This record gives sequence, C-alpha cells and structure tokens, in this order.
Amino acid sequence: METQARFSIKRLIRRESVAGPMGIGLMAIMVVALGASAAWAVLTSVRQTRAAHLRQTLVAGELVAETVEMILTRGDLPAARRLVLDAGRMLNLERCSVVLPDGGIVADADPNRINVNELDDSWSGQVALAAGGASSATIPIQIGARGQAALVIDVAPVDTSGSAWRIGAGMGFVSLIALLSSGTIYRRNRRNLGAVGAVREALLALGEGESDQQALLVSEAFGPEARAWNGMVRQRDRLVRQQEDASITGVESADKPEDTHLAWACDALRQGLMLMDENLQVRYANGASARLLGVSREQMSGVNALTLIEDDGARELVRSVTGGGVHRWRSVKVDRGSASQRAVLRFSVRPLGQGDGDGLVLVIEDVTQARIAEEARHAFVAQATHELRTPLTNIRLYVDEALEAEGDPTERARALNVINQESARLERIVSDLLSVSEIEAGSLGLREGDVRIDAVLADLEADYIAQAADKSIELEFDLPPKLPMIRGDREKIVVVLQNLVGNAIKYTPSGGKVRVIVSDEGGMLRVEVSDTGLGIDEQDQDRVFEQFYRADDRRIKDIKGSGLGLALARDIARLHGGDITVRSQVDVGSTFTVTLPALAEAA
Repeated sequence: METQARFSIKRLIRRESVAGPMGIGLMAIMVVALGASAAWAVLTSVRQTRAAHLRQTLVAGELVAETVEMILTRGDLPAARRLVLDAGRMLNLERCSVVLPDGGIVADADPNRINVNELDDSWSGQVALAAGGASSATIPIQIGARGQAALVIDVAPVDTSGSAWRIGAGMGFVSLIALLSSGTIYRRNRRNLGAVGAVREALLALGEGESDQQALLVSEAFGPEARAWNGMVRQRDRLVRQQEDASITGVESADKPEDTHLAWACDALRQGLMLMDENLQVRYANGASARLLGVSREQMSGVNALTLIEDDGARELVRSVTGGGVHRWRSVKVDRGSASQRAVLRFSVRPLGQGDGDGLVLVIEDVTQARIAEEARHAFVAQATHELRTPLTNIRLYVDEALEAEGDPTERARALNVINQESARLERIVSDLLSVSEIEAGSLGLREGDVRIDAVLADLEADYIAQAADKSIELEFDLPPKLPMIRGDREKIVVVLQNLVGNAIKYTPSGGKVRVIVSDEGGMLRVEVSDTGLGIDEQDQDRVFEQFYRADDRRIKDIKGSGLGLALARDIARLHGGDITVRSQVDVGSTFTVTLPALAEAA
C-alpha cells in the first residue's frame, strides 16, 4: 500500500504539472523565448546555421550507416537500398552511397549508380577513407563476416540567400502563431496529455522494479489509451502467473513444447530426440523422433520407449545402457523399409548425468543417403578394379606371347595388334572414369566453340564403317542437306556419338542394321541411333544410364563393356543443355535419341 501511495502521489504531481492553471503561461513564455532566440540566432550569423545543418546531417549520416550495417549483415539488400534512397532524399544529400573495397556500389540514392546486383559471400580489402571537405564523410561499416564497406555522403549546400530581416521576421511571425494556437492545442489535447503522463509514470515505475498490478494501473477516465494500457498490464500479470505455475525442470513435457525456447530448438532438429527416465518412460520427444519411428507424438508421452521401437537391435541397445556402468554414447544402425523405399536409422543412446537413476537420452538419425553413398563407393571401386584388371591381364599375356614369337612374324603381329587394342580399351576406361569423377565433383569443364556437326558425323562414319562391315552390319547415315551449327566442346560431343554408335554395333548381331538419323527440330539438333539388336528389357531401360550398370541378361554376358559409356554420354549431353532418351523392345532393337541446342543453319 505504501508503494502504491508513493506512486499515486508521483502521478498526481505529473498531472498537475501538465494540466495546472500555470501550464498555459509557461508554454507561452517558452514559445516567445524560443522564437526570439531563434530569430536572434538567424540575424546574428547565417554561417552558424550552415554549420549546424552540416553537423546535424553528418550525425544523421552516422545513424544511417549503423542501420545499413545491420540490414546488410542479415543479407537484406533491397531494404538497405530503400533506406539509402529515402535518406538521400530526406537529408537533401548530393550523394549517399554504400561502396565496397573494389569500388562497386551496392546501394545509392541515385539507383542509376548501382553496379553490384547482389552481395558476395565474402570479400577482402578496406574502403579508402578519402579526405573530403567539411560537407562530406566516409563512414566505415562492417557487413558481418563478408567484409568491410563504407557509407559515402556529400551534404548539399544550404540556400541561405535573402535578407536576414526577412528570416527574423518570419521566425517572429511563426512564434506569434505558435503562441496564439498553443492555448487551443493545449485545451484540445489536455486529456490525451494526462493519459500519456500517467502511462509514462507507470512505465518508469515498471523500469524501477515495480511488479504490483494495482500500482501499475492508471485511471480509465483518461480515455481509450488508459484502457489499452490497463489491458496490457493485466495480460502481463496473467503471463507471469502462468510462468510461475509452470514446472521447469530442464526440458518441458511433450504436451506443450512451445513453452520454452529450448523445446523450440529441439523441435527444429532433423534428428529425433527422446528423454527417458530410469524406467524407460518417455518424458520428452521432439517431432523428428515421432516421424522417424512412425508414431503419433501425442501417443509417446509417458509410455515405455521399448514399445515405440520396432527394431530388436535398437531395443537391445537401450536395455544394455539401463544396466549402469556405461556413461558414453553407444550406437547401432538398423535397416528398415523395402528395397524401393529403403531407410537406414542410427540409434544412439547415453545415460543422463553420472548416476544410474538419472535416465537416458536417445538420438535417432536418418543415415539412408550416407549408407547408399558408401555402398556406391564400394561398388565403384570393385567394378573399376575388375574393368582395369581385364585389359591389363590381356596385355601382359600377349606381351609374353610376342616375346616368344620372335621367329614367327605373323604371331608376333597378331599379339601386338591385341596389345594395341587392349591398350586403347584401357585408355578409354581410365578416361571414362576420370570424366565421370569430374562430373560428380562438378569440375568437368567444356571448351566451347562452334562445332560443325556435318564434319563430326563424317568422321564418325569413317571410324565405324569397317567395324560394321566386319560383323556384316549395314551402317546407314540419313542426313539432311543442311545441318545446324553446335556451340559446345567438340571432343566431348564426339564421345557422346561414339558411345551411341559403338554400342549399337556392339549389341547388334551379324546381318543387322544400324541407322543414324539427324534432324533439326525447333532449334534443337536431334540425332537418333537405332539398331535391330538385342533390345533392352523395360525394367532395365531406366537404369542403363547408371554408372557401371550391366543388365542381368545372359545374351550379353560375353560382350565386354565398362558400364560407363551411357552414363558419361548423358552427363555430357546435359552439360550442353540437351539430353539422351531410349526406346527399346527385346529382340527387336533400340533407339537412342540425343538432343543438343543448335545455333544456326550451316550452308
């Protein structure tokens, strides 16, 4: 009651000082004095007016720099540009620019000067602080971890032309008008001023530690402002009581995880998190744990954790930690799902605290992609080893045969021919491996240039006409009179077409036919390579472009191949902005279609 009484006395004094009968007189004296002193200052020195304007503008520029620094630190470039544009206009600045160390302008009061569209992740260097006049300034700003920049401002000169007596007379006239209108304004706003004063006193009391609701309430006779303030005070009191009633023992229960910032953070995790007591009863579970276990979150609180875990390995892991004596993380990986929807979860558990009765923490992670990537790396190494071993073994055997056949030129020539073929095969395998690795790492570059596709196709026909003739295969090239120009890497385009034509001949039996049809359709070069070969089963057509994939077909078990050619060809086509598709029917044949962007029609 004593505190409330002191506060009421303060509030009464504040209202009387604002609304008392002497208020209007004091206001009149202040207005007249202000007008007289302002007029005297203007009449005394126009130069002082200019200096004051410059100082105020430069101070405002420093505030703009601090605000721009905060906005750019969080990466909001459009907001920073709007702020600089408004500051330049309102402060009447000749220049207001945010400049980078290399001279680039990211924001300016004149949008035409901007030459940097977006902020880089980082840069080095510092903006040179050029020595300017009294009407300019270069204010350094630090944009988070990206680097340093600067706000450069030039203040426009103040137009103080005209007679000083006119300025003084104007100031006096303004003072007179202010004096005559102050009474009217005071009477009109007396009630509002009283509400503002009362709320201000309540805020000051709150800042000094006052927490009693009755002491912070103001009289609702002051109007809607007072009623709104009282509503806020009552709402604050209800929130304080709710927090005092809540039992905070670390992490809140799963019924209301939004009650604490810690629970919010746990819900934002991609990993599942469960807290259990010594009896394995779930005391807290975040949203990710419910999703990974495939259960409803509302059903988890208070139940035994073992009933929520389907995997025997994970249940055994939890049981093993409850025995005590183990105060470190223990983990187990579990395969779940089917072959088409595979899921690999890693369960990690550790006791809480150091005592055996402190409970457990269980972390559940989805490591499916990591497991798939690991298995793919192992398959890559195994397949690459196998593919490299075959040509190396053949080379070694035929080198021995060539050495032993010194007296037989025919056998020696045959051995050297095989060595040459296997060396070329080995070179292609290594080249394909390097190209695929570069594509996966994102480091495969294209040496672009204008490619005459008619010359490429002519060389392709010359390379494979003999190989097709050896197998009694008819090789036909169906080309239009005019072919478009291609913009790309000639060597890599040749690799794509060689893979398609070479595979067509390889998988077509003797007496078959391979046809290459080229057309220009809507600015896209279309090359179809069709054959009357073995064909591809429908279930294997989507996988023939995977690295090292070989269909499980007894008809091709004796046909050599690395399983990299089509994967490499499709990646190269996509790097050029095109693609490769396949249509096939078993024992009828296949058609591979590659599309590439065309530039112009060649003569």
